[in-house]
Amino acid sequence: MKERILGVALAAAMLAGCGNGGGLSPLAPQAPAAASAHHAGKGKLVLRIHVPKKKRTRHGAHYISAATQAMTIAIVGLQDVNETVGLTPTATGCQSSLAGTFCTLEIANLPSCPSSSNCYSATLATYDAVTGCPSACAIPSGAQELSGNQDVNFTVAAGASNQIDITLDGIPASLAFLPAGSALSGNASTGFTVSKCLSSAVKVQVLGVDADGNFILGAGAPTVALTSNDTAHLAVATPPPSAPNTFAISRPNIPPAKTAVVLTASVTPLSGGGGSAVSSPVNVTFNSDICGVVTEFTAGITGSMLNRIAVGPDGNLWFTDRDGDQIGKVTTQGTITEYSVPTANSSPSGIAAGPDGNVWFTECNGTKIGKIGTNGSVITEYSTGITADSSPAGITAGPDGNLWFAELSNDRIARITTGGSVTEYAELPGDSLPANIVTGPGGNLWFTELVGADAIGQIGTSGVYGNEYASLSSTSSPQGIAYGPDGNVWFTEAAVAKIGRFNVATGTVSEFGGLTGVYPRPVGITSGPDGNVWFTECQSQTIAKITTSGTVTEYPGLLTGSPSYIVTGPDGNLWFTEFYAIGRMQ
Repeated sequence: MKERILGVALAAAMLAGCGNGGGLSPLAPQAPAAASAHHAGKGKLVLRIHVPKKKRTRHGAHYISAATQAMTIAIVGLQDVNETVGLTPTATGCQSSLAGTFCTLEIANLPSCPSSSNCYSATLATYDAVTGCPSACAIPSGAQELSGNQDVNFTVAAGASNQIDITLDGIPASLAFLPAGSALSGNASTGFTVSKCLSSAVKVQVLGVDADGNFILGAGAPTVALTSNDTAHLAVATPPPSAPNTFAISRPNIPPAKTAVVLTASVTPLSGGGGSAVSSPVNVTFNSDICGVVTEFTAGITGSMLNRIAVGPDGNLWFTDRDGDQIGKVTTQGTITEYSVPTANSSPSGIAAGPDGNVWFTECNGTKIGKIGTNGSVITEYSTGITADSSPAGITAGPDGNLWFAELSNDRIARITTGGSVTEYAELPGDSLPANIVTGPGGNLWFTELVGADAIGQIGTSGVYGNEYASLSSTSSPQGIAYGPDGNVWFTEAAVAKIGRFNVATGTVSEFGGLTGVYPRPVGITSGPDGNVWFTECQSQTIAKITTSGTVTEYPGLLTGSPSYIVTGPDGNLWFTEFYAIGRMQ
């Protein structure tokens, strides 16, 4: 990246009746306009210009772009002047120093103005290339204009020193968007990422950049602006006059994960320099962090003991209401609708989105499998092929296009096609009580065995059981199960307040404690949007997370009820059931 030289300006002094200023070559004025005795006096215009070195960064007002090599000067008045001069270290009237190049340019014998009012007007411009110096300096084709002032009005008084300050306005060819700190990661070309949980304002600079890549700051800098197309989630504060290029952006409300906001940065040159405004979109995307902000929704719930929850094929959350014999739907805005299951006292339990666009659920007491369309108009129940009193519990969509469910009291795993055909597979050894099931690694179904075996089981889509992994704490009561973000199988151990991980690559089980409640009883578990595993602590009324390396963080004191099952919603938030409410953690 080029060094950026800050500031654009020109200092000019007008000296009347002086000599040649130490032998510096004067600029040649054009033939004078018809002169009269009123302005027989003569004056000399002296322009002093400093071109800084590229590696110097200066904020003062009297500096021009480090890329400057030439200037054009056009004066109209009692004496017209049209000149192109070089501003390089070897140009006439210029000399080099550690601070850059200093040039003194003289225009002698300008007729003085007849009164104190301005009788001259000048147009000046700087460029990044020059040819033909010193005999006939010219701006070559393709040279870039860096700064200018199209309307400099001044007077020349005879017999006195005449000094004016001329500010050149920088001409932006592009702009720079520069965030301070690390809250915004990325760059302006590919876009930035920011945390959903952004808690303090982020300062960013918007700067004009000239054609040679130098920042334009100080007197003559362009006017900058920054706007947001979504002020509810990313607001922009007007910068103070003391820091006109620095904006503060903040997050008024927590957005859904992956929300994209477009900031528009613009730089508008001042009127004296000419040039055109430059604008650029800056894309900012919120990440999937969970901020620990909980909202509970109760309106529309008719029963109690809400159970499992799943993301539906329609982008809503669907849940089972066991005591109310209801299937519920909640939008990501928190609007709840419930639909009655035809069979009384059916105790709907597990729920999953089916591959056919319907929502499927189990009826633990009704010993049925049900499906409901996403409009809630029709509920169909299937019982043929299901052993009586088998207590269907957890259900999941399998990798084979069927639904798979656990029969809690029958010690079996079963499959139902989207047409309603049920197949029950061999009984598991012992009183295993399979409770929850999930599609996991290797295209297999993975399930928890609640008591007796205290194990994690596996079954292929052919209906053949794989290994049972029983190296868990005794009477641990594994319950919820999820396919983790690390490719392993994670589960809760309700009775021993631990979280378990089955490492698919090594075939080993690890258990993690660290839960702080007196009797936390972890139940539901899900792969979080932030790369962690999240779970519920039913008894301690807490939502918690565990990193894939085993570090637990709990968020107590946020709930009024006892959370059961949990899932990552389509909005990138965590959604969970409580006995009497649906909860959302942003």
